[in-house]
Amino acid sequence: QLAPVSLALANSYFNIAVVLSGSDQFEESLQLVRKSLTMVQKPQIGLQRDHPGALRFELFAGDLLLKIGKVEEALATADSLMTKSGDSKWAHLLRGRCYQAQHQYGLSLSIYDKCLSIDGDFTDAAVQKTSCLAAREAKAKEIDRKIDQLINGNSEEEPDSRWTSLIQAREYEASEQDQTALEIYEKVLDTFPNFVEGKVKLEMCEEKFRCKMNEVECR
Repeated sequence: QLAPVSLALANSYFNIAVVLSGSDQFEESLQLVRKSLTMVQKPQIGLQRDHPGALRFELFAGDLLLKIGKVEEALATADSLMTKSGDSKWAHLLRGRCYQAQHQYGLSLSIYDKCLSIDGDFTDAAVQKTSCLAAREAKAKEIDRKIDQLINGNSEEEPDSRWTSLIQAREYEASEQDQTALEIYEKVLDTFPNFVEGKVKLEMCEEKFRCKMNEVECR
């Protein structure tokens, strides 16, 4: 048996949270969404973990976490939603956005493709995919600019071993020796697994190499 008053109050908190989010008051909005979640998860309310109302609150909380930069918490929320809602396109989308925020563009793109395989008319996924491709391209150009500066001596810093490896790998790429470049990227990431720039260059080189092997156009 549901408790209508409590459920209505939870919905009211949620509606206020949506308004606050619209005015970029994300922290305040998140507090109210969490209050709504706490209310609907009480035994006397009677909502199951996979009830659409509870899932809607949790999905919105994940979106807010991402907006305030708590990417790991947002990703944990997305994973939680996946266990409750199955093949939810919205949970997939949240996961994709989290990985995009971590500059894991290839993984994000594969997730957006998954969203579109679930719903070919999923506009949010199509828009996010376009955004991800643009973000990856912008990041790659930023990395190449820094490499150029280091090579030309226009940088205020000396290249460390990470960037020396990227310079070397890019030279191999330029001479069509992609496999050698990939080996260098993988080696530097073995030593520095959180080196974002290395991850991006590896990912793009891998994709370019696959496209060449399969004789298809890269995205």
